[in-house]
Amino acid sequence: MSQTSKNKMVSMRILEILSKYSDEKHPISATKIIDYLSEFELEAERKSIYRNITALEESGYDIIRDSKGYFLGSREFENAEVRLLIDAVQSARFISSKKTQQLIDKLGTLCSKYEFDFLKKQVFVDSRTKGKNEEIFYSIDAINKAISNNKKLSFKYLKYDEKKTAVPRYGGMIYEVNPYMMVWVDDVYYLIANMDKYDGLAHYRLDRMISSKVVDEKRRSVTTLPGFEKGLDAAEYVKGRFTMFSGDEIRVQVKFDKSLRDVVYDRLGTDVKATEKEDFLIVTFKVLPSKGFFSWIFMLGDKAEILFPKEIREQYADMLSEIVDKYQ
Repeated sequence: MSQTSKNKMVSMRILEILSKYSDEKHPISATKIIDYLSEFELEAERKSIYRNITALEESGYDIIRDSKGYFLGSREFENAEVRLLIDAVQSARFISSKKTQQLIDKLGTLCSKYEFDFLKKQVFVDSRTKGKNEEIFYSIDAINKAISNNKKLSFKYLKYDEKKTAVPRYGGMIYEVNPYMMVWVDDVYYLIANMDKYDGLAHYRLDRMISSKVVDEKRRSVTTLPGFEKGLDAAEYVKGRFTMFSGDEIRVQVKFDKSLRDVVYDRLGTDVKATEKEDFLIVTFKVLPSKGFFSWIFMLGDKAEILFPKEIREQYADMLSEIVDKYQ
């Protein structure tokens, strides 16, 4: 190895050591840096450490010096941001326990060893609520490649049998779809796609997909689907679906007690069409008339009333009657 290459290697390892073993509460001395370098089979003198640290500072790295040594003054991610990412991975049910631990360990490299040790004490991964499908990241990779290359996607889709075992549907039938987008809704990751024989969109849970592969065939454009001539707006599309079932959206009008203003705008967004009266508000929005929507209205009790259209109001009334009949 040339001297120039060796110097670059030493600088790189010093930065790695500072990143892992130093922070404001744990400055690291030049002597300790030399000890850590020896673990990489690299030799350096104190003067060499000073020169390399100066070179790193001149390259833009925020290295703070104090009487006890050196530490990184700023990092690409703040501790609060790392904690947020860890919590997101921890709570994502579709990520398996094994993969959760691997991802958390990788996120730990964004802060010092000491800061990560503290964060880990606050992390609890409940394996009972975690997915079991270890292929989900292979599926994500295949979906990304298919979408970016404008290709179709194939996969097998799982279901639970009477023994609570995940098995392929329809004896291992291969699904072939036109993939458009992935969305994370209510802690479930979905692929929004279309099958050639239909003119609508369908949703597939990534944690139930296995054997995902890119198909070397051009996918159908989403703009050829009725209602999506201008493209797919995922945020708008998901907003009206209280559960991720397929179907046609319709426009409904619901009367809400004014005390539910926060609930309404949190669910439907602040751009929804709403008319405020003295004690209530009338909200008009598009929705997939599914049990998910009716369950949301039911949860709001007598503070929500479907006004229009008549057939949706009647469907909801019929559902309520069926529930009452079960308790008679």
